[in-house]
Formats: sequence, C-alpha cells, structure tokens
Amino acid sequence: MAISDAWLKANNGKPRSTREEKADRDGFGVRVTPKGKITFQLRFRYDGRPCRLDLGTYSILRLAL
Repeated sequence: MAISDAWLKANNGKPRSTREEKADRDGFGVRVTPKGKITFQLRFRYDGRPCRLDLGTYSILRLAL
C-alpha cells in the first residue's frame, strides 16, 4: 500500500504500543515511533550489507504532490 499524505496526517502524533514501519517501494518507507513521530527512511544495500538512511521527520519533510 502506498504512503499517502492522508495516512501521514492521520498517524502523526498518534500514540501506539510498538514501533511500526511501512514500506512504499524502491526502498522508501516510513517508521512510526510509539509516541507517533514519523520518520522517512530509505533502505539499501552497501557492500552487501543492509543499510537504512533516515531522511527526516514528517513535520519538516512532506510528500511531493
């Protein structure tokens, strides 16, 4: 399921019991902390090892429309 602006708005700041990760495609996804902070992330492989690069938080970064 694609990450949408409506989904981000609905889940921003919403507390939850565990950390949740939602993937979109091509390694792009978001991580939601138990306090409701949403962080954009990019997953890739470097030198054969899995890596994750945090791009920023939802309140600062937005999806391109």
